Amino acid sequence: MEKPLKFIDLHVHSCYSHHVIWGKDALATPKKIISVAMKKGLNGVAITDHDNVKGGLMGIKILKEMENRNGFQVIPGSEISSADGDIVAIGITEDIEPNLSAIETIEKIREAGGIAIAAHPYLHITRNSVNGNFIKKIPRKKNFDGIETFNASIGYHKNERARKLAATLNIPGIGSSDAHWAFDIGNGVTGFELDSISLDQIIEEIKKGRTIPFGKKNSIISRCGLYICKFMNLLKRPFNNDSI
Repeated sequence: MEKPLKFIDLHVHSCYSHHVIWGKDALATPKKIISVAMKKGLNGVAITDHDNVKGGLMGIKILKEMENRNGFQVIPGSEISSADGDIVAIGITEDIEPNLSAIETIEKIREAGGIAIAAHPYLHITRNSVNGNFIKKIPRKKNFDGIETFNASIGYHKNERARKLAATLNIPGIGSSDAHWAFDIGNGVTGFELDSISLDQIIEEIKKGRTIPFGKKNSIISRCGLYICKFMNLLKRPFNNDSI
């Protein structure tokens, strides 16, 4: 008998993600992320802010204080700006230095007890990605533990290219929303055939390739709303002292 799927969004940004122009690159607090993910029926979420783990650690703290967790898991992580492109680290609790090479960054992630995911490998206009052709040249033992084969923030054709890349290299596929505000959480997920979940189990399932990535694309309306809110926050910055 097959086990029921557990659904986890493995790439979500909180208000602790910084952007050089916008200030806050994402709008939801860790508490809001957890609340929305639970309401949408997810079993867990990885908070992966740009070059810092603060959002994930804050999420774990908030979850511990909740009475009705129902087995929900917050997975700490970060989206690290390597010199070769963005890399999502799952399961780390300490910051990893940005601007190292992709191979060095992957090594640092594993040394910290996490796994390394190639984020949106064929998106190069709005995001800094590790190129698929570059990934093909990395020796297998030093290569990624997973590749985002469904990222809800990009087009289906680019996700299909990522899926073919993962299949060619025999690297597990990952599904995520890459949400930068609450409305997009859960649009991309990874399914796991598990009775219950923990961080160690998720890492083990990904390493063994037991993942089911799927989802729906973030809508144009949602994207427009996100950038309107970012612009409004930008206008407010001279009038407040908020910092991330």
